[in-house]
Amino acid sequence: MGRADLVTVIAKDAIIADGFATALSNRIKRKKDVEAVFGYVKQEPSLYGMLVSFEGNIFLWGNVEMEP
Repeated sequence: MGRADLVTVIAKDAIIADGFATALSNRIKRKKDVEAVFGYVKQEPSLYGMLVSFEGNIFLWGNVEMEP
């Protein structure tokens, strides 16, 4: 359904994270959809962070750190 290469969600619970990752990845079909998804997850208190890989770009939101 969606076109994201990778969606990882960090949440209080692994089941919540898995469910959100699946549902949100299905919503990403264009680059602007990533912003819409981040807007949605910012309103969800059980989510701490999110990483999306889409069309050669990596997008981060929340409590996520990347090291080189």
